[in-house]
Amino acid sequence: LADFGLSKSGIGLNDSAHSFCGSPEYMSPEMLAESGHGRAVDYYSLGALLYEMLTGLPPFYDSNKGKMFRSICNDKLKIPNFISKSAKELLTGLLEKDASKRLGANGGFADIRNTEWCKGVDWTRFLTKDRSPPFLPNLRVSNFDPEYTSMPIDYSDFQGVMKTSSDE
Repeated sequence: LADFGLSKSGIGLNDSAHSFCGSPEYMSPEMLAESGHGRAVDYYSLGALLYEMLTGLPPFYDSNKGKMFRSICNDKLKIPNFISKSAKELLTGLLEKDASKRLGANGGFADIRNTEWCKGVDWTRFLTKDRSPPFLPNLRVSNFDPEYTSMPIDYSDFQGVMKTSSDE
């Protein structure tokens, strides 16, 4: 899963960006500090996404964005007991607050690939797409929660953005 809408090209290993963008729940401490960030920011976001997939919520989630930002920068990571030891080690490494010590910051994706959590992955088959996914969605049935699919659309939000047949 990736959102390339905010991506930057040409960021080398020792380069840094100073943009402040993205979903707040996945922003790294260095992005929030606006001190410049490099590729390690992506490993943090991967950790936040994995954490949410394993637990149901992002790692430092709070409905109050200010509190959440302070937690991302200062609080110790809390990992529920039902998470396996190997997943805890992976999450702890990816969600390391110090970007220079973060899993992936020095060895790239090889650091992640070599973790205990990824031990059973056949990377050759994965990279050549010679694997069947563990879950295939039924494309005739929506995989979205009815809470969202039943929400009314406020078309005033799209004024000036979308053309209707009468605009042509």
